[in-house]
Amino acid sequence: MLTEIVAMFVLLLAPYDLPVPEIRFASGMQALGTTFCRDDYSECKIAINECLKDNPKLLHTTAKHELAHYIAGLTTHTADHGSHWKRVVREIGAKTRARTIQQC
Repeated sequence: MLTEIVAMFVLLLAPYDLPVPEIRFASGMQALGTTFCRDDYSECKIAINECLKDNPKLLHTTAKHELAHYIAGLTTHTADHGSHWKRVVREIGAKTRARTIQQC
């Protein structure tokens, strides 16, 4: 599963010339995905709730959502759900109103 996500990230990150962040599955998170970055964005990690292993569609949606936070953060140091993030979401083919938080 993570291999697929990494391959997708490699393709989506190519136009931005950014490295692929560390991606891992995590358990016990309320949110399905989270992007953690240092204050200076020198290191970022993406954690995706392991409950998504059984829901490939939501897994990909959540991964793209978190990737948009990563790209927005590294290109503007603003990774909230604002206009830059929404532009990145559209550029990488995700949906700005995708449902990414729910109980697994």
